[in-house]
Amino acid sequence: MSDFIPLLIKTLRLLTRSADEQVCYLVNLGIKGNVDELALEYDDVMRLAQDQLDLGQITRFQYDSMQRLDQQLDEMSSSDKAYLWTEKALYDAREWSEVRKMAIERLSLFDADRGVT
Repeated sequence: MSDFIPLLIKTLRLLTRSADEQVCYLVNLGIKGNVDELALEYDDVMRLAQDQLDLGQITRFQYDSMQRLDQQLDEMSSSDKAYLWTEKALYDAREWSEVRKMAIERLSLFDADRGVT
C-alpha cells in the first residue's frame, strides 16, 4: 500500500488551513517567515504523482486536478510576485484564498476520512 494518498491529504490539509494555522506550522518547523515551504511541500507530493498515476493509484482526473493547483502555486512564484510569499500575504492576498479553495476542492477527490492531520 502506498503512503502517497495520506501524504497528499496531509499536504492538502495544510494548504486549506487559515493563515494563523499556516504561520504556526512554519514556526513549529523552525522556519518562521518561509512561506514558500507550503508550496514546496506540495511540490514534493507532485513529484510522486506521475508515478502514482502510472501505477493506477490515482485517476487521470485526480492527477489533472492536482496539476491545476500546482500551476496556481507556480504562477504565484514568478519574480514579480515575491510579495505573495510573505506572512502578510497569507492573510491578505486573494491568491492564497484561491489556493485554500482549490485545496479544499482537491481534498474532496480523495479519501479524506483516513484520519490524517
